[in-house]
Amino acid sequence: MDNGFTFDDERNSKGILKKVLIILGAVFGVVAMVLVVCLSGIFGNNDACRRISEKTGINRCDNHFRQVIFVIGDTANTPKPSLDQDGQDIITYLYDDSSDGISFISVANPDGTPQLFKKNKTKKISEEIANSVANVNGADYIEAIRNTAIYSRNKEDTLIYVIGSGLSDRGLLNFADNNLLIEYSTEEIKSAVSSDLSEKSELKGLTIYWDGLGNTVLPQEPLPAILKRKEEDIYRAVLGEMGVAGDSLVFVNKAGKNEINDVNTTVKTTSIISEELTFEYYGNSELAFVGGTAEFMNPGAAEAEIKRLASRYKNAYFVIKPFMSRGMCDRGKNPNLLNARAEATKNLFINAGHVSSSDIIIEEGEIGDAPECPGGEVHGPVDETEAVKNRKVRISVIRK
Repeated sequence: MDNGFTFDDERNSKGILKKVLIILGAVFGVVAMVLVVCLSGIFGNNDACRRISEKTGINRCDNHFRQVIFVIGDTANTPKPSLDQDGQDIITYLYDDSSDGISFISVANPDGTPQLFKKNKTKKISEEIANSVANVNGADYIEAIRNTAIYSRNKEDTLIYVIGSGLSDRGLLNFADNNLLIEYSTEEIKSAVSSDLSEKSELKGLTIYWDGLGNTVLPQEPLPAILKRKEEDIYRAVLGEMGVAGDSLVFVNKAGKNEINDVNTTVKTTSIISEELTFEYYGNSELAFVGGTAEFMNPGAAEAEIKRLASRYKNAYFVIKPFMSRGMCDRGKNPNLLNARAEATKNLFINAGHVSSSDIIIEEGEIGDAPECPGGEVHGPVDETEAVKNRKVRISVIRK
């Protein structure tokens, strides 16, 4: 019976197949798009991770850190702490943000429990670091680092991120009271710390990234480059004694813009010169200069004195600062004369045979401070009895 409808099984099956193919094509298209987005994200992250690894020297792209503990120098004498772009990238690309968390400890309270950041987001962490302010006096970087090891769940998977100058005024490395930067050699400091340690491998496995070592703000005097290098040598030696591998310790120097930290607490300042290891030569001394020249009054005596210093301090840096008299009381300083006096002194050290040019630092010269102008700054000759005190050179010794 014809009911008005025509059934064509072949045509109907082809229509169904066509619809199925269209649906499958759409599904495959969506899946492909998702895969492209995911893979591009993965490969993009891998590229970014490799870039930050090469830039920072921390290779953790295949095995991300599971814990990050910041040691923050939020005290006086060190710049206001900050997390620069490299630091943010370290957290973004080298840390597994689904794992054990990010916390911080202040060097002013080195024995305290590390505090978790309020929000585990890089921007928020950066803001909290910038707003961190010490509420007690003093700083102890080494003790704070040792404390992080206690709270590390697995040292092999923990990054210790230090921000600050490193200039402690208490603890094992008391730079302020013990004048470590000047009077003791790195080897002597290493040996002294080693003898105080009951456990030589307490930091073994940790990775330490240190930003801003040696960076200072007032009232701390700036550290010259040679003392920054000495401080790094000290920390490398001491942290090595505690078990930190050389390739797991990275120092960079980019923290902040030397912005003064807004704190009401104090940290003792560290001297950048030692009176006991500073020698001034003027008048009739061995390194006295002939007025208006870079010639020594007694070249033989000058040579013998520098040989004596070079022999006595064989493992040291020598800082040379020249001075001059005004000659006529209205004259300013003569940079050429000052530089010539510094070079003459430097050459004596090099000729002594124990000192290389890289071990000699020349500071900018000045007019001496002896009162050589009885009439003030007017055109007229100096008082020669005072002027000879200003024709001098100052030599400071820094133990390596």
